[in-house]
Amino acid sequence: LISGGAPLTGPSQRFFELLGIVVSQGYGLTETSPVISFSRHGKSKLGSVGQAIPGVQIRIDDATGEVQTKGPHVMLGYEEQPELTREAMTNGWFRTGDIGVLSAEGYLTISGRIKEMIVLSCGKKVFPDEVEEAAASIGEVADIAVFGMDDVGAFATKSETVCAVIVPNTKDPVEAEAVREKVRQAFLRLSPYKRPTKLLLTNMELQKTTTKKNKRHLIRRLIQQKELITW
Repeated sequence: LISGGAPLTGPSQRFFELLGIVVSQGYGLTETSPVISFSRHGKSKLGSVGQAIPGVQIRIDDATGEVQTKGPHVMLGYEEQPELTREAMTNGWFRTGDIGVLSAEGYLTISGRIKEMIVLSCGKKVFPDEVEEAAASIGEVADIAVFGMDDVGAFATKSETVCAVIVPNTKDPVEAEAVREKVRQAFLRLSPYKRPTKLLLTNMELQKTTTKKNKRHLIRRLIQQKELITW
């Protein structure tokens, strides 16, 4: 079984393994033809998207933690968009926009997208995917999205706080509150700074991309504009 499009959660991978199903994860973008790394049978690591395919180089930018790649798989550029091409590439290295970690053995693990990373007032960084995964195994949760809300701290410094909006598998208010508490308890497994300070409930559908990923910026805006009803 091959998984792609988004990182496979640890619980999901273990579930398939218990059934005797071998799961291989692949990682890449349209601009990289579209594969960068792949976890081969017998050479996989839980949570990793594998090692670089032959002929492909991967590095992690020291300053930002961004995954960058170089090789014959990388596009020549965006058609008739030279400025966008210059922003995306430096000396043949393509900037993926993803944050990741590369082990000494060359296994790549993706943490999340740079543009979705939540930066707290203390300087620590939180990746929404990791927080959402903590509640992924709760059967009463139909859907969940984690995102950053603007927060003006001391001396008018701007930062973000971690927020979560939950779609419970019930419309009963009492049962929905019980779901909220279950999610709160699940988040206790996370480091304190990663735990959402605000847990919202909604019975409305959360906005998704065509690949079923949360449109976090749109969800946040709709909540702020009270178009997505929460309580």
